[in-house]
Amino acid sequence: PRWRVKGKPIPEVVEAYKAVGAELNVMPFCSQFIPMNVIDNPKHGSIIYHPSLLPKHRGASAINWTLIEGDKKAGFSIFWADDGLDTGPVLLQKECDVEPNDTVDTLYNRFLFPEGIKSMVEAVQLIADGKAPRIPQPEEGASYEGIQKKSNAKVPVTLYGSSLLSDPVPAGQTLNVEGASQPGLITSSGLVLFGSDGKALQVKNLQFEDGKMIPASKYFSSGDTTSVELTEEEKKMAEEIRMIWKGILSNVAVIEDTTDFFKSGAASMDVVRLVEEIKQKCGSVQLENEDVYMATSFQEFIQMFVRRLRGEDQEEELVINYVSSQPQTMTLPPPCFTVGIILVSLLMSLHRLADLMEEHQEELATIESIDSGAVYTLALKTHVGMSIQTFRYFAGWCDKIQGTTIPINQARPNRNLTFTKKEPLGVCAIVIPWNYPLMMLAWKSAACLAAGNTLILKPAQVTPLTALKFAELTVKAGIPKGVINIVPGSGGMVGQRMSDHPDIRKLGFTGSTPIGKQIMKRCVSSVCVEGSKSPKSQNLRTSALNVIEFLVECNRTPNPNSKP
Repeated sequence: PRWRVKGKPIPEVVEAYKAVGAELNVMPFCSQFIPMNVIDNPKHGSIIYHPSLLPKHRGASAINWTLIEGDKKAGFSIFWADDGLDTGPVLLQKECDVEPNDTVDTLYNRFLFPEGIKSMVEAVQLIADGKAPRIPQPEEGASYEGIQKKSNAKVPVTLYGSSLLSDPVPAGQTLNVEGASQPGLITSSGLVLFGSDGKALQVKNLQFEDGKMIPASKYFSSGDTTSVELTEEEKKMAEEIRMIWKGILSNVAVIEDTTDFFKSGAASMDVVRLVEEIKQKCGSVQLENEDVYMATSFQEFIQMFVRRLRGEDQEEELVINYVSSQPQTMTLPPPCFTVGIILVSLLMSLHRLADLMEEHQEELATIESIDSGAVYTLALKTHVGMSIQTFRYFAGWCDKIQGTTIPINQARPNRNLTFTKKEPLGVCAIVIPWNYPLMMLAWKSAACLAAGNTLILKPAQVTPLTALKFAELTVKAGIPKGVINIVPGSGGMVGQRMSDHPDIRKLGFTGSTPIGKQIMKRCVSSVCVEGSKSPKSQNLRTSALNVIEFLVECNRTPNPNSKP
């Protein structure tokens, strides 16, 4: 029950307590909250548990201060309550060593809580037996520290330099930053801060105390002063958004143009709700959480929304150093720039594909269960999870596939350079089996795509669904038409055409031994046997047919002494 109001005991509560007839009060941490007539009422008085070795660290947050002060010993005290703050005579104390990796939680759970329970029982028994001591606390070594709140938990630190800004520092307006070794710079791309080692860190957005956020590059400007005129359709959408604001800010009677989202009581969870509800009502406009912080008033928010709807984000135009190709009368970017754009585009496409697979992982796992009979939880974590990781891994290889420079002896007086250059093969075909259909697809196709090849993939005739869903996700990821092609069907028809087609430069196959033999017969002049975990040796004097059979069997026969 509540003991007091405005510092004074509530008589009804005190009388109800006295009616119980308690012989001893046992209290943790709470002497200052209990009236003295309650503390002194029992026959044996009151004892209190405190998580420090009194008289050190009196007051709140005693465990925190034990660690903050770097004490070698921690412990707790059980003492007799008086009218002071943790100043009463000590009944018993116990201590332990503070370990190097101790935190408030580990110290409490390891020693202070379990041993405190046992010692409180011991203290009560000492009182019952009439053997409980009353040892006065010395004032020497006594300390009191305040409660640790967010407002006073700021720890002064030195901001060390950062190398996040790898480009040369651009020109900009200087900005004095408190505590910084040199002024910052407001540039067209943000705020540049300098560390003590002279390295630079670039800040994109700034947030003020009232919650409003602005692009750091706009710090010295008043922002957009012009407003857009809304069409009738946009006015209807603005009213729908006004209703969304009203649903979130239920304490505001009327949503005016000047209504501020955060000053009206909204919190970070309301930002997520606002973005999601607008996504449902106005699906063509995709907002981010930071957009709300940058347009906190309703009028600013509508202006930002309409500009986003019209595609008027006022992004700086990309300036490309084009060169002219006279024979074809075409203007093209430099070759190195073109290659870089293609590699970055491929990398981003594979990352987007992995993101979409993660977004649809439950659906993919369900399809995998229906299609191949996989256990749903296993499919979700392993089949789908490992496939997503595979695409993320090979996305990182897109811009790292390079040739090598070969050292040679120079033929004087000439100086020669010999190097290799790796290029995509072109059109590749992949045939995957019925077991692990998504993982097989990922293992084979991710590397193929990262190397810059196009892909024709035939799933097993009985398990095509995962591959078809994968094809849908590639379209959503923005992968161009024709790069990935899924062709379901029988091996006798689709697989046969793929192995015979002259324009397919590479065929990857995992499947049965008889089909493997047929493919090797058709492609024997350029077969690459990847093998697996079951290698075998064969006498090369035997017939070529037997060699082929043994090589294929390497992929089919388990070897108990091999490693996966």
